[in-house]
Amino acid sequence: MKLKYHLMVLMLLSMCGCIEQIEFPIEESKSLVVVDGTFSDLDEIQEIKLSFTVDVNLQIFKPVSGADVRVEEEGGELIQFTEAQGGVYKTQSRAEVGKKYRLNAILPDGAKLTSRFQGVKPSFPVNSVSIVDTVANFINESGKRITLRSIECFAQSEAPAPSESLFLRYDLETVWFLSEIVCSPFVPPKSCYVYDKDIAFDLNLIEVSPEQGNLDFETFIFRRNIDEAFGEVFSLKVDLLSYNEEEFRYWETLQSLFEQSGNITDILPARLPSLIETDGDEEVFGYFAVVGKSSYVQLIRNADFATFVNPYCGAAGFPPFPFNRTCCNCLMEPGASIEKPDYWP
Repeated sequence: MKLKYHLMVLMLLSMCGCIEQIEFPIEESKSLVVVDGTFSDLDEIQEIKLSFTVDVNLQIFKPVSGADVRVEEEGGELIQFTEAQGGVYKTQSRAEVGKKYRLNAILPDGAKLTSRFQGVKPSFPVNSVSIVDTVANFINESGKRITLRSIECFAQSEAPAPSESLFLRYDLETVWFLSEIVCSPFVPPKSCYVYDKDIAFDLNLIEVSPEQGNLDFETFIFRRNIDEAFGEVFSLKVDLLSYNEEEFRYWETLQSLFEQSGNITDILPARLPSLIETDGDEEVFGYFAVVGKSSYVQLIRNADFATFVNPYCGAAGFPPFPFNRTCCNCLMEPGASIEKPDYWP
């Protein structure tokens, strides 16, 4: 009996030893070009971004450099963009009412990208931005009472009834001021402007029609905990973009993808349309839009808060603890630049 038992154990062990690890080849997804561009009716720096798709777990911008990027006026001139930094193409220009424009770009491999021709839609004003200083108290898992202060921002828009349907989207840019402290007698401290990229993703799409009459609406656009970024000067630049309908529907589809509920009726990601055409063999993602645009800038200073907010690098003579090396070189802060926003005083 014992002999049979030992034989069975040996057979099982030999069977286990015959199992080989099988590695299935995983094909890397091919990088495709993504276009992100607008051309507004304001005389300002216009920007078009070209990048490659990356794996979903990589939150990076992989630029398409060396492209020939232009905006073409229907039956007219080509407006040339220059590469200001990797994959970011800029020019000082504006779209004129009554004219139509499209993207006309050539990639480094010779593939041509175009969009459809679009005219400028009427803009809609941003009349004001209100700031609400809020306080939230709660008990955490350890039983400790926590107090969080934050600001909530709302944009107000008011205008007579439009003569046609308007397709609107709020956009937002935040910048805060960062002053270095004296770290060396030989290197004078400088100041940086930090362009934040961690804004909560909210598309804020609004569709209005003439039948609605005179328009007066308020939209929540931004919330952020009050921290050292508010210690000196913090700015909100609120843009209200007026789209052609096809480009607006693109944003609606994108919004649907971000608001998935996880059921069978969810939209498939592959159904996100591309508004860019190419004469090459590869698919291109993204969009290019000609927009009417209005802007409103709100500056928030330390004095605007009921209690003092410590600057990022501390008050004069009182450096922060623990000390941050960014206070000796503010360009180390993500998003920092010595270039002052053109809308700051």
